[in-house]
Parts: sequence; structure tokens; C-alpha cells
Amino acid sequence: MNMEQRADQLASWFNQFPHVCRTLNANHLHWAIGGSASLFLLGGRIPNDLDIFVFDQEHDRLDELLGLNSYFKQSGPNRARHSLLLGEGKIQFTSQYRLPIADGFLPIPLTADLLENGPSIPWRYGRVDLVPPEIIIILKSILMRGEQQGKQDGVDITAFAQQHPVDNVYLSRLASELGVTKQLAANYSGKITGHA
Repeated sequence: MNMEQRADQLASWFNQFPHVCRTLNANHLHWAIGGSASLFLLGGRIPNDLDIFVFDQEHDRLDELLGLNSYFKQSGPNRARHSLLLGEGKIQFTSQYRLPIADGFLPIPLTADLLENGPSIPWRYGRVDLVPPEIIIILKSILMRGEQQGKQDGVDITAFAQQHPVDNVYLSRLASELGVTKQLAANYSGKITGHA
């Protein structure tokens, strides 16, 4: 299957996905698919849910357009703002994402830089952007959740690196900007620029 066929497959599991794609694109919102759904679109495992990240400042507009009510939640160590769209399959919208680090929480917003550096799909319902694999590798290398949490972060890091060419220079820059080079180096086997 190519990426467009995989997007069609996602729509068969998450029946609101075409409506979401058309609505967000028609209203010029910035969004990107992340998590295991992103990995699936790149050729990986079947996702449990569909995670869509949006610009922090556009979450109110998203809720208005889709008739949703957002809420803040701490899920394990993470803090974020979420909205949930239920149908056949769960679509979760996320902004204001915060990851735990030694001295507090690290904000990791969806930005124009991330959108420009992520893959995209010219789908029949509109353009679909994916969160760059590099930022997902960073997130998962910090969290390193396992089966106990219902996650496969270590497995996913390897899968992302195999399914899509990883720009190690971009990965290293992101890790440096976020101050998480050591955490990345501990859990990612690829070359990290500027790390001994």
C-alpha cells in the first residue's frame, strides 16, 4: 500500500477522519498526525487511535468547528490539552503538550518548523501532514513507555527509523534546542550530531 491507500485504510477505521481533514483544511488550521497513526502511514503497525496535533493557539477554533469540548489531562507523566471525537474509532486532538523533565515540564508545541519538516500526503480529502519522525523519536526516547503502559516506545523508535529516512542533523538540532540530547542518545541508535 502507498501512503494514500494507507490514509484510506485509516478512514475505514476512523470514520470521521475524512470530515476532519476537509474541515480543518477548509478553515486553514494547522494540524499533523502523530503517534502510531503516523507510523502506520509510513508503513508501520496498525494504530489503536488517531492522534492529531494542532497549533496551541488554534485549539479553540478546532473545538468550535467540530463541536467539541476540550479538557486538560495528565496522562501518566504527560500534560496536554485534548479534544475527543468519537465515532468508529477514537480521534484525539492535542495541543499544549508538555513532557516531564528533571526540573519540570518541557513544552513541545506543533510549530511551522515541524510542519515544514514532516512528510505530507496529497489525499483525496485534502492534504494530510505528519509530525516529523524526528520529533516522535525524541518524544518516545524521553517517555520510553512499555507494555505496562500499553505502549511500545522502544519498538516504535526502531520502526520509525526503519520506515522513513531520519534526518539525523535535524534530529540533533531539535534535541539540542529542547535540551534532551542525553535522553535521545540513551535510547536511539542512530548518529546524533554533536554528541560524543
